[in-house]
Amino acid sequence: MSNLQGKNILITRDQQGATILADVLRKTGANPIEVPLLQINCKRFEMKDALTQYSWVFFTSQKGVACFLQHERYAQQLHQCNIAAVGEKTKAALHNRGYVVDFMPSTYNAETMASQFLQRFNTKERVLFVRGNLSRPVLLKAFTKEKIPYDVVEVYETKQNDGMKQTLQKVSERNAIDYITFTSPSAIDAFLSMVPNFTTWQSIPTVCIGTTTEKKAIDAQFSNILVADVFTIEGMVEKMIQHHNGKDE
Repeated sequence: MSNLQGKNILITRDQQGATILADVLRKTGANPIEVPLLQINCKRFEMKDALTQYSWVFFTSQKGVACFLQHERYAQQLHQCNIAAVGEKTKAALHNRGYVVDFMPSTYNAETMASQFLQRFNTKERVLFVRGNLSRPVLLKAFTKEKIPYDVVEVYETKQNDGMKQTLQKVSERNAIDYITFTSPSAIDAFLSMVPNFTTWQSIPTVCIGTTTEKKAIDAQFSNILVADVFTIEGMVEKMIQHHNGKDE
C-alpha cells in the first residue's frame, strides 16, 4: 500500500485543523510536525434583520458554519433558507447539524462558486455571506457586478499565532522537512513573516489545498509546489503519496 512512511511533514494550519490533518497523515506512516501558525476564533456578531430576509446564505468554510450556528436564533432560522456551501467539508458540517445544502460548486473555490451559482440561479433577492475577517472578496465582487444585493456577517477572526515563531525556526534545525503543507493564503503570509531564512525552505515540496493557496505560494516564490486534485486535506495527502511514489504529473 502506498504510504508516506517516515516522512517529516510540516503542518501550518490552526490547531484544530492541524490535529485533524495530523491524524490523517499518521495513518500513512508519516511523521506530522504541528506548528499552528494561525489562531481562528469565533467572534460576537449581530444581524439587524432576520435570516429569513435572505434568499440564500453562503458558507465558505467549516469554521464559518460552526461559529454561525452557535447562535440558536439564527440556527433555527437557517432551516428556512436556501444554503450554498463552498465544498464537501463545509457541506458535511451543515449536514451534520441537520441542514440541506442547495448548491455546491464543482470545484471548491470562490471563483467557481460565484460563476456557477450566477449561471444557475437568476436571483436578484438579497443574499448573506457568512465569512471570516480575512476572507477574499471574490464572491462579493461577482455579486456586486451582477447588482445582486447582499450583506456580510463576520463570524470568526483569523490572526497569526506569533507564539509559534521560535518553534518554527527550530523545526528545520531538528528535522529534515520532506513536505510543507498550507491550507490557506494567510498561513503562507504567517510562514513568511516567521522564518528567518526563506531560501532554506524555498525548494521543499510545498503542498497547497487548492488553487487560491497555490497562487499565494507562487507569489511567495516557492519553487516546488504541489496542489491537491480534490481541494481537501485528504486530497493533499493523496497528492503527497503520488509525489512520493513518483506518479505525480
